[in-house]
Amino acid sequence: MGIFLYHSISSYERLPFVGEMIDIGDYQLHMYATGNKSTLPTIVLESGSGTPSSFSDWQYIQPELSKITRVISYDRAGYGWSEGANNDRTAEQIVQDLHKMLEVSGEKGPYILVGHSFGGFTMQLFAHDYPKEVVGIVLLDSSIIDKGPKVTDSSVFIQGTLRKVGVMRILGEIGALPVPEAVMTSEISREFLYRNFYNADQQSELKLMETTEEQLIPVHNQGLGTIPISILSSRAEEKEHKDWQALQDNLLQLSTNSNRLIVENSSHYIHHDQPEIVIDSILDMLNETTN
Repeated sequence: MGIFLYHSISSYERLPFVGEMIDIGDYQLHMYATGNKSTLPTIVLESGSGTPSSFSDWQYIQPELSKITRVISYDRAGYGWSEGANNDRTAEQIVQDLHKMLEVSGEKGPYILVGHSFGGFTMQLFAHDYPKEVVGIVLLDSSIIDKGPKVTDSSVFIQGTLRKVGVMRILGEIGALPVPEAVMTSEISREFLYRNFYNADQQSELKLMETTEEQLIPVHNQGLGTIPISILSSRAEEKEHKDWQALQDNLLQLSTNSNRLIVENSSHYIHHDQPEIVIDSILDMLNETTN
């Protein structure tokens, strides 16, 4: 009973946000922008599905890049400090939200898009929908069509219930929560995990991944022209998907100007385990698009 009461009280305490809340219409998104605006491209960072806090997710990347140019990370609806949307969380809806947030906040391209995992889906779609605003893409273990997690109604119900009654918090505090180590690297990330994991928006995002994949098929068929694309793939994903590297090779077909690097000694969260490789890849992209 004590942990339940603590969890209930904690869940209603508002954590001070580090960025600003941007009203995009029916709900507000939390945006964290650092670095000076200049003639250089702005870097937009997109986290993977289930990652509790974009601020914590890019903690090793954003501060370094913002020494050179404008960098933006944000929480999708239902994550971190952002409000819930309660609409269908397809990749197309997420892209529309992101573009609206950038527009309302006065941020302007050109953009270099950086997407991790499911964020790779949304960044590909963003580039397809707004090609004139995008000058480069960096994909970090980008999700692959037909390789998304299979989510059942029962698993959604169980996970959501565990969060609501505080069991998720108990498991996390004793180190028994079966989530990637990278999402537990900060107090903010852990707190948002305990509060938001498998809420309505995250459930919708996970359950609609197959729809998202259908939206990506035209993008892959048409390609993204000559937009420079760098693809970083972890060796670790081979444990779950034996054909992971071959599938990542297929992403090279998205552009006539693409390259790929297999990252050793890294989990799925390359930007946590090998941040210097990610930073170098983004800086290479920045140099390529400005020379």
